[in-house]
Amino acid sequence: AALVFVATDEGDVRVFDAGDDPHWTGYCVPWAKLQSHRGQHVDAPPCPVTALAPAVSVSTELLIGTAEGGIYLWSCERHRGLCTYFLSASVCSLLWHQNGDN
Repeated sequence: AALVFVATDEGDVRVFDAGDDPHWTGYCVPWAKLQSHRGQHVDAPPCPVTALAPAVSVSTELLIGTAEGGIYLWSCERHRGLCTYFLSASVCSLLWHQNGDN
């Protein structure tokens, strides 16, 4: 399958399968799950996702960057956040090292 990760202004990340039979999958990373991993109240207003980077070596991990400066390492396999980092500025782009290190 050729998966395409699509970010929304509401902070969610959805997955589109662009393979032989293109369709939206049922998988979604909801903003509320990212917020709960961050330790903030889940009713906090959503923040636009500004950058996505699927892992090079582990196809089940995804880096998610936000306009508020948050970087989340998400495990699609475990359906939860693994790590959270914060910057003082908006995240414009993310890139994994070529050998898969984050």
